[in-house]
Amino acid sequence: MSFWAVFNAPVQTPDNELDFEKKFWKELSLLSSEEERAGDWGEINSSDPNDPSFCLSLTGVKLFVVGLHPESSRFARRFSRPAMVFNAFSQFEVFEEEGTYAAMVKIIRQNDLRFQGSINPMVLAHGDDWEAIQYSGRENPESWKCPFNFVKQKDKLL
Repeated sequence: MSFWAVFNAPVQTPDNELDFEKKFWKELSLLSSEEERAGDWGEINSSDPNDPSFCLSLTGVKLFVVGLHPESSRFARRFSRPAMVFNAFSQFEVFEEEGTYAAMVKIIRQNDLRFQGSINPMVLAHGDDWEAIQYSGRENPESWKCPFNFVKQKDKLL
């Protein structure tokens, strides 16, 4: 199951992929706070955005987030309005346990190759690289730093 958050255009429409990525991570950062950090990440999930194992977690549930927007360089990531698709990370773990994960990744890559002419370099298999680097869909350099920030609840109101 997935949850879609779709944003109204033109207010949130990004000018380009970098603009989308900045807005995307700002929105994700607003979903938690420094005060909620322990409850959202718990003890088993890394809440350090500089840790390659970091991924979004809310109320202790690890999430994989897919960003979509009209200006994406990847056709499969284009959508008429900016959107975030939230997927429970546990579903990918179930696919791995069932032995269906590798086949799913293969099909996604084959479809991407047919649709775009190349495989999205930001679509990696689970555990190959940072999960979070894949969220926005932008091709990021190896020097990329996760722009997630914990803010104090009182600062969100300003």
